[in-house]
Amino acid sequence: MKSLPRQAWLGKFPASSCTKLRRTFSARNINARNDKQTDTNPPIQVFEKNITKDALEGLIRNHWNLYKTNKVHCATKNTISPISKIITETARADTSKHFKTSRTYRSFLRWELLRNITNSTKLPALLALLKKSDDLLFDLYHTDDKPYLIDSLITNCLKYNDIANAVNLYIWYYTNIASTVPDLNIAASMINAIAFSSPYTDRVSLQSFLLIMNFLSQRKVNFRLTEQNATQICGKAMSQLNSTLNKDVLNIVLDVPFDEDNTVRNLQIRTSYSLIKEDFKRNNPAGVLYQWKSVQNHYKSMTNHDSRILYQVIKLFTKQRSYRIHCRQIIKKLEPEYYVNNALLLPSLINFATKTNNLPLASKIMSDITKYSNAKTQSCNLTSRLTLSTLLRLHLHFKDSSGVERILKQIRSTNSDISGSDYQAIVLHLLKTDTDEDLLKAVALAKSVKGKQCFPSIATIVNKLAGTYKQAKNPNSIRDRSIIQNLLNTADVIDPRHMDKLWDIVASVYTKTLTTYRKKTITQMLQKGNKVAHKTESSADLLKYLFIKSCNRPACESTADPFNTPNTNDINLKLTKNNKLVILRTIAKEARFVNKLHLLRWCVTEMIKAGMPLYEVELEWNVMEKHQMRRCSFTDRHSITHNLKEHGIKNFKSVIQTN
Repeated sequence: MKSLPRQAWLGKFPASSCTKLRRTFSARNINARNDKQTDTNPPIQVFEKNITKDALEGLIRNHWNLYKTNKVHCATKNTISPISKIITETARADTSKHFKTSRTYRSFLRWELLRNITNSTKLPALLALLKKSDDLLFDLYHTDDKPYLIDSLITNCLKYNDIANAVNLYIWYYTNIASTVPDLNIAASMINAIAFSSPYTDRVSLQSFLLIMNFLSQRKVNFRLTEQNATQICGKAMSQLNSTLNKDVLNIVLDVPFDEDNTVRNLQIRTSYSLIKEDFKRNNPAGVLYQWKSVQNHYKSMTNHDSRILYQVIKLFTKQRSYRIHCRQIIKKLEPEYYVNNALLLPSLINFATKTNNLPLASKIMSDITKYSNAKTQSCNLTSRLTLSTLLRLHLHFKDSSGVERILKQIRSTNSDISGSDYQAIVLHLLKTDTDEDLLKAVALAKSVKGKQCFPSIATIVNKLAGTYKQAKNPNSIRDRSIIQNLLNTADVIDPRHMDKLWDIVASVYTKTLTTYRKKTITQMLQKGNKVAHKTESSADLLKYLFIKSCNRPACESTADPFNTPNTNDINLKLTKNNKLVILRTIAKEARFVNKLHLLRWCVTEMIKAGMPLYEVELEWNVMEKHQMRRCSFTDRHSITHNLKEHGIKNFKSVIQTN
């Protein structure tokens, strides 16, 4: 490596270290002149002057900043620079003390030795220094035995719990020095150290785990985790909730082969269930699909799966049109006797039939209820408020007036009031007629409901009117704006601190009203000229501005009625775990529509921060854009990856990369 001029690298150090460096450099130059005629590659000189731990680590960090010799991607060999010589000479007197107390110094010596492992002149001096630092089994007569040296270095790393350093040295050695297959015994020892490492270093340990496993995978080495290590690492990953790191680690654990009675299978199922619950709360269907496909075939029968997880999967996929095909797959595998007598699955299947306007499925469900329901179901499940509300929605949707009357009669017979969900079903039924008369009836009904029970109905009406109130050709835009204002002001009085999820919905709906991707095509925009295009770009930037502005605001500061707030600077949206990804997807669609790649990349970055790894973002985007991906019935998680390669957007990753 070419050395920097003396003043160039000297200026990188703190002023307090410069005097020592000049003295050291002067002593080194005198020795160099005396030895110039006899040895062009002199060994490292002994320098007995003491140096503090902080000063030593400062020198090492500056050296690394200049030469990057602690980075795996830096392939340079034989790199003893003037700075590294001064560091080793200065620390030599107290090298044992520094080695035991400074992780930075230990890492420095190991890196210097490994990068000079092929340098027969410099290697013995470094080995001697390392042997003096710690009583290792380094034998100076075996300096040509490179596997022995890397094994000893890794052993030393693990002795001091320097796991990240061990993994980096291992990867660098087998990338730049060895031409053989990576030693799996060394890899196993590092994985074992990671599995039983301190919980205080879980994040760093898991990052190291990903590095080593991805490296072995790239080398196509067949390495299998032990059950014990898989269990320990899984536990560490689960402590890192709401991060993409835990998903990346757990995906590796999910690939561990298992026997039918193996504890690994149960571990994998519990792991996927936990991730499904988190992604369900985030409204992340791509994440739920990945995890569900990982374990759906772990049991021979679908009925062995936790019905609460099946309920969440079906409910989320029902709301997402692009994922409904996967609902159908699950429903086909459910035995009628099982789902009819399950208090969660029966309402979810009824709701799916309603949402998809599937009359044959609805008829089959009603027939199965008559045929397979047991005594407990008839006395409890069928009279529960959840089931009755779902049945009311079903009969309203298919315009079965006698069924509606029968369900309402059952609700009254239970001595309970009509719930907010029941009112919402009636309001939704009225809005579907698209008449002014029924709209006013729906508004009056919503306002007649007391307390927070009116919130579902208000959300439904706002969602209906917000899509059209800004359109220039809408003759009722003033009326619609007034209705929205009136309803949201009513809700604000009931819930002034904005704790209800109604305000999450308001934020999501308002964000959609600012978009243009559903209102105009690119051709129409170009025909109307630059003015419209500029306005569209401004809308995209406004969406980002509102998101950033609202990110750290408490719920009580969110704007009750953003639709009627003239100055966007006064608008704050309620952002929560439930709606962040929904809003970011909306902004990403708008960014793609107006061809603002920097905004699209920003959205992807924010999605990753919100707990959605890049591969889930890619799946979500392909499901939205490609009909081939929407129609695919994936058999497992790996089939998703395969179909993305075959039918996915080819340049997706290159587009969202910032470099």
